[in-house]
Order: sequence, then structure tokens, then C-alpha cells
Amino acid sequence: MPKYFLTLLFLFSLIISMASADTDTLLILHTNDIHGHIKADPHGQGGMPYVAAWVAGVRQERDDVLLFDGGDVMRKGDLVAEKTQHRIMYEAMNKIGYTAGAIGNHDDFHGFDVLHECADLSGMHLLCLNHLDDEGQPRFEPSAIVEKKGLKVGIIGLTTISGGAYKSVDSCGEQLRLEAEKLESEVDLTVAVVHIGSKECALLSALAPTVDVFVSGHTHEAIQEAIVVPETGALIVQAGQYAQNVGVLDLVVDKETKSVKSSQSRLVPMEPETVTPDAEMIAWIAAEEQKYCPDAMEVVGETDSIIQIPDLIRIASAALQWKSGADVAFCHSFVMRSNQQAGEITANSVFQAAGQRGDEVVWTELTGAQIHAYMDCLSGERRGKTAWHGFEGKMEKNGDGNVLTLVSDLEEEKIYQVALPLYQWEQHMKHCGEGVALLESLPKTMPVTGYSVADAMTEYLRAIRETGTSVEKLLAVLN
Repeated sequence: MPKYFLTLLFLFSLIISMASADTDTLLILHTNDIHGHIKADPHGQGGMPYVAAWVAGVRQERDDVLLFDGGDVMRKGDLVAEKTQHRIMYEAMNKIGYTAGAIGNHDDFHGFDVLHECADLSGMHLLCLNHLDDEGQPRFEPSAIVEKKGLKVGIIGLTTISGGAYKSVDSCGEQLRLEAEKLESEVDLTVAVVHIGSKECALLSALAPTVDVFVSGHTHEAIQEAIVVPETGALIVQAGQYAQNVGVLDLVVDKETKSVKSSQSRLVPMEPETVTPDAEMIAWIAAEEQKYCPDAMEVVGETDSIIQIPDLIRIASAALQWKSGADVAFCHSFVMRSNQQAGEITANSVFQAAGQRGDEVVWTELTGAQIHAYMDCLSGERRGKTAWHGFEGKMEKNGDGNVLTLVSDLEEEKIYQVALPLYQWEQHMKHCGEGVALLESLPKTMPVTGYSVADAMTEYLRAIRETGTSVEKLLAVLN
């Protein structure tokens, strides 16, 4: 038989083989780390109305869509999300039609009973292989199988490795491998929806090679093009944060080999230039906001420029001293989550800046000497900076010039009433009490005031505004 004929026969066989290959398509859309941002930010980007509108548009064109979320639906976001214990977020996800989601490290903040209720509200599979109860049983479904146009997809959920039951990559990877192998005979594709960053996903992939795709979260990475794990060929995607993007992973799946034959990926910005937000969802959110926090969009101040965290904590310390009536108030920079953008300052934007780590404020009594010891401890151990209000002072270099020490008008023996965020007390004041003699006698628990840093700041800024004083003038006085 001529050589050229054998070549033609081979090519013909290859074409027939490719034509008859059992392949199917799947379009995976994904978000992660929405963190309570149900509405767009001040720049008009992000939020669930954009996601709702864009996903609905895609579904009009494609009937092979699955929508996943990589976890951390709760905390750090809008006031209405917090006031509803984030139920509104999961209701929005139901309206949009999410398929499955992971549990983030912030998602059990209100307790597992609330999270189970949120799972029911979401209408999706909320999956977690490594959250176990006291009896060692999974608190949520570890995995699920969904079918889309004849393609069977196995989905496995994971929370952070440090926050789950298996505390190392190796042990978590082993459990993921076992779960994936359990699904393998029943599915054409395996997807892990995980609240784990891309680097750890690559390590897990090597341990669980039958997982085809990792929809990741936790590290707020905006991965424009899917990462391919060299050892396994697994794809890792992540879409940033705050619903500012929706990730797109377009797959051709070989059902015979149960593998991804080809893929394309990208991120689509959720912004006015790209998407017209869903008007119905905007109206629904506004109605819920009116029900649970009608003052959320009250304007309590204006600013011509961004207020950075160092200035925000000055406002916060002044607000806490004013609200509490204490002699002295503190607010540490670690309490703040974000800057205040230029333009209107609302109760909602104040909450976004100070509403998580500033949830609770405590009241105590300290001598002037103890306040000095605390400030010197913060500086000496490089534990960040705190603002204060109620005394005159500054941090100056000591003799060796390497450490700052407080020089103030505080009287060493006088007892001062002091207000500060519980987070600051727990993370800094108590820590200093473990190694500084003057602070060792501090009580282990403190009375809570019943209001938050955001509450105090909102009321304070409102009162300042009513006097006709601008935020810029206020900061000039506080500085």
C-alpha cells in the first residue's frame, strides 16, 4: 500500500474520530468575596443589580450556564446587609440564580443556624467538605451533582484550610481527593468551589488531580486568565471582590476522557460602561433598606477629597469621646476597613469604613501612667498607630531614636475614663497587658457600651454638620 495512502487513511480516521468525540460545552460564571456589597460603590461599580442584569443577559444567549460563588458573602459591606444578618445577600443570589457556593471565613459570623437559614434562602447548594460539627459530621453538604444539558458536573465545597477541620494542605487535599474520587464515576467534570487562594489551590490540585476546575476566593485576586496547574492541567479562576467583576470560564468538555478539552476565560467588569443594572433589583434593595435601616443614605457630611484612614481614626476617636462622655477615647487604624471616598458621607459609607471591627465599644478606667505605658507598648512592638482624643500629646523619639514614646499633659496618678473599640482592647490593650507591669492588672473583659464606632461617627458628623462646620475644618482642628 503506497505511503501517501496510509497517511491519508490516518488523517481521515483522525477527522472521523474528532467528529464523533463525545464533547459538550459548559459556561461557568463566578463571583467571590462579595462581602455584603449588595449595592454599587460610589463610583457606580459592583453590586448585585449589575450581576443580576449581566447574568440574565448571558442566559438569554446560552443555555449551558452554571453560576458559582467562592465565599465570603458576609461582612464589610452595606448597612442593609448587616441589619438583615446578610439574609438579603442570599435572597439576591436566589433571584440571580446561583448554582452553588462555598462558605467563607466571614460567613459564619452570625452563627451556623443563621447560615443554614441563608443557605435555604439562597436556593443554591451551599457546600463545605471541611466544616464539621462536634460529632465530626459535615455541617453542610460536602458536594453535589448538577446536570446541565446532559453534562453531569460534580461540585465540591471547601472553606479556608485554617478555618476548617483539616488544618494542613496535605490533609485537606486528601479529603478533597477522596470526595472527588467518590463522584468520578457519576460525573463528566469536577469543580471545586473553594474559599482558598490560587496558590493553595495549585497545591490542592496536585493532591486531588481529578478536580478539573477550582473556583477560588479569599485572596481577592482578579485573575484575568485562568491559571493552569502544570502538573494536573486544572484551571484556577477568581474574580476579585465586592461583585466588581463576574468571571467567565467557557469550557469544551470531553465526556469520554472526563477532562477539559479547551477553555477560554476572562473577567467582565460590573460597571455602567459595561452593564445596565437590573432596575427591579435596585427597587427591591431600596425597599429593604427603607425597612431595616431608613437612615442608611442620610448625608451626614461632605468631603472634597478622599479621607484616608489616619484622618478617619482621628474623627472616630473624637466621636467616641463625644458620644461616650469619657475623658479619653482611642481608635486604632486597624479598626478601619476602608477610606471615605470624596463626595457625600452617608451613614452607609461610615459603616463600610468602621462597621466591622468597630462593632462594639468598651468603657474602662486607666491612669495617666497606664495610658503612657499602652502607647509606648504599641510603638515599641510596632503594633500600628492609634488616634486619641481628650488629651494633648505627641509621640517623640526617645534617647536611642528608634522608638517613639508618648509625651503628654496626662497626670500620671489621675484616673481617666476611657472609651475604645472592643477590637482594639482585645487585639492591642490586652496584649500589652501581658508584658507591661502597669497594664497587667487590667480586667480580662470590659463592659460594652451598646453602640458601635460607626454609630458614634455618624451621630458626631451629623452634629458637626448641623453647626455649619465642614469636615475639612473639623480635620484641621483635630490635627
